[in-house]
Formats: sequence, structure tokens, C-alpha cells
Amino acid sequence: MAKLIQTLFLLISLVATCIAAKNRRDDDENMPGLHGNESLRTKAHIAHGTVISVAIVLFFPLGATMLRLSSSKNIVWWHMVWQMIGMFILFVGFGLGCWLSYLHNELWNRGHEVFGTVLVGLFFMQPLLGMLHHRYFTLTGKKNYKRDLHVWLGRILIALGIINGGTGIKLAANTTSGAIIYGVIVGVVFVVYVCAWYWSYRHKTEGETTQSSSETRDPDSQVLE
Repeated sequence: MAKLIQTLFLLISLVATCIAAKNRRDDDENMPGLHGNESLRTKAHIAHGTVISVAIVLFFPLGATMLRLSSSKNIVWWHMVWQMIGMFILFVGFGLGCWLSYLHNELWNRGHEVFGTVLVGLFFMQPLLGMLHHRYFTLTGKKNYKRDLHVWLGRILIALGIINGGTGIKLAANTTSGAIIYGVIVGVVFVVYVCAWYWSYRHKTEGETTQSSSETRDPDSQVLE
């Protein structure tokens, strides 16, 4: 897993370097120190903000929500596949962010960039934690601290990622409508997640109260909630 992560980081760095080299000759003569031109930088802002928001605001929360709403015996594997797609999108957004930083000649000298890089690194601990606690539960049938660490680290990272997205909107001097759209999407996803959590909690409580043996769920999906 560590080697895979290192390889992906290397690939992203190479892509960002190639893009930077391609646009080096197109430095902005009107604004010394900046690379590309105003149109290119605007497109990079939109691409980075859109792609990384899709991962953090949509894919990761919905990937967690599906565990609570589905009773399929294969839901754990669907959850894993869905979140890994989200991780790939996150990597693409991170690469676009590195390129954007180059265009503005400000690699890791802003709080948004530094904090975002730390968050991406922590996000890539999630698949490892998920596999560890899933393996432990499969072998022992018991839950342990790995489950809580995986669940709460994911929730915290999503929340911090959304906040960092807000600082990115401010840093990019985005339009008021762009900020409103971002806030509305975040609000809708939050409501969906809370409703899914409440439905799952009620369903579980009612099942324990009636002690019905016919209403069972995949234990793997419970441990990953």
C-alpha cells in the first residue's frame, strides 16, 4: 500500500511537472512571477475546485451513506470500490492543485495549500485502516478501535476538507454565486447523510428491540458504518 501511494504521488508530480514545463514559455508578461495567462489560471481554478470537491463533498460522504442504506451482502465491496474511485478523483484534484500553485508561483506557501496537502496524505490512510478493521472483524467477529478510528477519521477529514474548500473559494476570489452553489451542495449532502444515519439508527434499534432473527444485515456493513 505504501509503495502504491508513493507511486501515485510520483505520477502526479511528473504530470504536474510536464504541464508546467509546457506552459513555462507562456509566462504572463503583464504579471511577472506568474506562469501561463489569466485565462489558463482561471480554467485551472475551476478544474481544481470542481474535481476535488466532487471527491470530498460528494463521493466520500455518499460512499459512507450507502453502507447505512443498503442491506446487500456485497455492500462492503461496493463501498470499497466507490471510495477508491473517490480516492482517484482526489488525486487528480490534488495534481491540478499542484499545477495551479505553480501557475501562481506559490507552491506550498499558503495555508490552503499546506493544509490541503496534509489532508490528502491523511485521506490515503483510510483505505489501509478500512482493510485492517475489516480483516480483524472477519477473523474474530468483534469490533475494536480500528473501526472507530476509520469512521471518525473519515468524518473529520471530510469536514476539514469542506472547510478547506471554503478557504480555497476565498483564496481564488470566486464569485458569490459560486460560493452559494458550494454551500448549497454541502448542505444537501449533509442532510442526506444525517437522514441516512438516523434511518440506520432507528432500524438497528427496532431490530434489537424485537430481537427478530429474520431481520439480519451483513455484519461487515455494520462494522464499516
